[in-house]
Amino acid sequence: MKKVLILGAGLSSTSLIRYMLDNAHSYGWHIRLGDISLDLARKKIGNHPHGEAVFFNVDNVEQREKEIMGSDLVISMLPTRFHLAVARECLRFGVNMITASYV
Repeated sequence: MKKVLILGAGLSSTSLIRYMLDNAHSYGWHIRLGDISLDLARKKIGNHPHGEAVFFNVDNVEQREKEIMGSDLVISMLPTRFHLAVARECLRFGVNMITASYV
């Protein structure tokens, strides 16, 4: 099963999260949704069997490394200022990254 880490559960990520969960079974994805608000992440995941909500603080280097290292794909929906830190870890661990950022 492919491990997909989505960072950021804000309003702009709602459609992405829904799409990923709707297709998780068909494509063999496990969706791990990390956000600074665990309650928000839990709300977006609901009780989906292929989803998991986790507290995620992008400024916590150890947590960032652990989450990214354990993923096959990282989708960053975080504010632009956080993409560089996430991208560096993805490069370091050879994990593909997708972001909707224009920067």
